[in-house]
Amino acid sequence: MDQTEKFLHFFATINTLNRQINRFKSFYMEKKGLKGADLSVLLALNKAENGYRFDECCQIVRMDKALISRSLKHLKEQDLLVIEGETTYKVRFKLSTKGKQLTSYLEQEASTIFEKAHLAIDEEEWAVFYAFCSTLSQEIETQMKEKIETSKA
Repeated sequence: MDQTEKFLHFFATINTLNRQINRFKSFYMEKKGLKGADLSVLLALNKAENGYRFDECCQIVRMDKALISRSLKHLKEQDLLVIEGETTYKVRFKLSTKGKQLTSYLEQEASTIFEKAHLAIDEEEWAVFYAFCSTLSQEIETQMKEKIETSKA
């Protein structure tokens, strides 16, 4: 397999996986009047008993900050989260009772689908997959930072 074929195979594989994730998000979120990006924010907030500040949410969800900001605003408008705190930097976002109920439902649905998919692959293979994805992501990020810095010079 030459370099171009490797790129094409890699991109096609990642794009196919991403398309399935987006199908899941669209199917469940659109029924509730929500957007796909809202799912990651809901899931993250569901694990935070005391809520998260904006920067903490960004660190956990790892999506574009503007997308997270829009999602938090949208979830607040839907009465799915509450905002606690007085100053901008100390504000904490927490799920409302309605948000917890919805997220519980979404987690159950995700669990049903992803658990079946997860069982089709050996646990050891999952560990290798997650380690591979993490290392690859970090390495690409490092290489891109270097390229960007070099191009500025």
